[in-house]
Amino acid sequence: MDDELSGEEIRSTKGKFLVIREPIINIDYGCIGQHCDTNIGLLSSQGTRARFPRLFDRLGERLAFLDIESCGFSYNDPIFLITLFQTRGGEPISRCSLLARDFTEESPMLEYFLSEVRSSDTLVTYCGKSFDCGRIDRRALDLGLGRFLVDENFRLVSLDSRFGSRHVDLKFEKDVQRTLRNVGIVDGGLQSFEKIAFGYIREGEISHERVPTTYFEFVTRRKKVDLDGHRLTRGKSCFGEYARGNRGKDFRFEPIDEKIALKNLLKVIRHNAFDTQALIAMLLYHLENGKENSL
Repeated sequence: MDDELSGEEIRSTKGKFLVIREPIINIDYGCIGQHCDTNIGLLSSQGTRARFPRLFDRLGERLAFLDIESCGFSYNDPIFLITLFQTRGGEPISRCSLLARDFTEESPMLEYFLSEVRSSDTLVTYCGKSFDCGRIDRRALDLGLGRFLVDENFRLVSLDSRFGSRHVDLKFEKDVQRTLRNVGIVDGGLQSFEKIAFGYIREGEISHERVPTTYFEFVTRRKKVDLDGHRLTRGKSCFGEYARGNRGKDFRFEPIDEKIALKNLLKVIRHNAFDTQALIAMLLYHLENGKENSL
């Protein structure tokens, strides 16, 4: 996935989108992918279950590790990328990234995700309670997909509430954060965890602030520059600006090379896959090195 956007195109009555699948050990990610693949059996180990009885009461057989990328920080900003790592017991882990290549593909992508995630009985996220789940709920409702958020009694139920106690948000798991603090990971962030626990530093990483503009550039083939021609990637932007390509008081738009726009989008896909994989590594690290504290 270094220079091309490859995957399986999924078509439905709502449209089409792209699915990218690969085993976790195929991701170019130092030793972390191999570590996850080797130690995934901890999720079905009786010894681990005995050490973490309360946590394992919440972990089912079918786990879904989730992370998304959206076009901003508002709840109604479109979602264009969803990565899921799903595992059943000690089976090998596979990555499934769902990509809306333009805004028309968001609805079929979300429909596919909401149907797919129903097969899991545990959801694992990092800040999912405050970011990912709420945005998925809002976009599903905005796009007329509310039926996927209705329970057996025909009540509207959020994605977070659907999983209930089986939504394990590692950011707010006290025992997990205590394990991280014990090895000097104070902020509990995913990249801090990777660096201290595995000695891994991401190279060529794209920042969260650049994600929306990178996607806008890919969709419109335009880049926002200042009056001296320097590319602007930070600050609040909206898709409408890029779509219209109007000149502003202190900026203008120029064409961006298609290969450069694709290369930058691939960095976003890589970033999202790494973040989701880090969720697995963090949970396994806790099961290897942590403990369950008394209530």
